[in-house]
Amino acid sequence: SLARVRALIASDDVVVFSATYCPFSAAAKAALDDAGVPFTAVEWNQTEGGAGFAPALATLTGRSSIPSVWIAGECVGGCND
Repeated sequence: SLARVRALIASDDVVVFSATYCPFSAAAKAALDDAGVPFTAVEWNQTEGGAGFAPALATLTGRSSIPSVWIAGECVGGCND
């Protein structure tokens, strides 16, 4: 739900909505790791109700794709952004 996604975004300075099977998600998380940036990964495919994250992200950003990287509550894009 939208409220849950907003709460997750607010839960840490850097939040990555991703999926464990997605190579683009893995690349985004690796880039953050390589830069020494701590983050919270929200794996939609391992989170109860996670299928609802895509529509909520689309409402917030106009994009439902993963990964969706958030820094200080602002979406900064995905793997290639």
